[in-house]
Amino acid sequence: MLVPMKPLLDAALKGGYAVGSFNVASYEMMESIIRTAADCESPVIVSTSSAEARYLDPEVVVAAARALSHKYGTPIALHLDHGDSFEMATQCIRSGYTSVMYDGSHLSLHENIALTQQVVAAAHAVGVTVEGEIGRIQGVEDDLIVDEREASMTDVNEATRFAHETGIDALAVAIGNAHGFYKSEPTLDMARLSAIRSATDISIVLHGGTGIPAEQIKQAVTLGIAKINVASKIRRTFMNALHGALAEDPNTTEVRDVMTVGREAMMAAIKESMEMLGSIGKSSKV
Repeated sequence: MLVPMKPLLDAALKGGYAVGSFNVASYEMMESIIRTAADCESPVIVSTSSAEARYLDPEVVVAAARALSHKYGTPIALHLDHGDSFEMATQCIRSGYTSVMYDGSHLSLHENIALTQQVVAAAHAVGVTVEGEIGRIQGVEDDLIVDEREASMTDVNEATRFAHETGIDALAVAIGNAHGFYKSEPTLDMARLSAIRSATDISIVLHGGTGIPAEQIKQAVTLGIAKINVASKIRRTFMNALHGALAEDPNTTEVRDVMTVGREAMMAAIKESMEMLGSIGKSSKV
């Protein structure tokens, strides 16, 4: 069963844990996430970026997610991550996604608010959760590259205004986090996070979960982070496993054997992330 993301985040805030949002670019990745969630009795968010959604086709993503959710007997939220346009968001909504993010963080505050309001109106009309973003998160997401000079921390006053005027359900923030792999150990601005949480009183989202030390993740969760995105870790684990399997038998034509190696490696990495977020055993709380 596909469920809206908001109830998962509300339960996480109340229960003092965070829900992992894991990106998929293939059936094997999706099955690994949902199967691990079922095995660990953990709430989970399955995400596709705009590029991933276009590659897989939103209707196919929805059909596969529904089938796997039914097979493993666990509810999931299906989320558009970093939606790059109103059209992309509405296409996913029409296809059956239960949550969408519109990322207007590269726009002026006024433009970001106006376009996010449109997405909220379309999504909330059919019970779909909406995530927005204030501040620019460094790193690479799809074809968007944000370097250190362009990155900017989330302003508390702007976050308050943005949340109030758009009516979003969750807010992605920039507090020293980055997409992809960190060049050095990140230091999250916990004081800024605490101020944003106090000012907005909605679920806060942390992108760039790969590589943030566990102690910082756990502290961020206590300060209101209810959703943490983990993508690079899962992709790298999957690809490394595939490379390893092919190196052992470069002449193999058994795709399923190679993919099985990748799937098992991903499941271990996903479980590790769920343990760090404290979500294992929490599916009954939703």
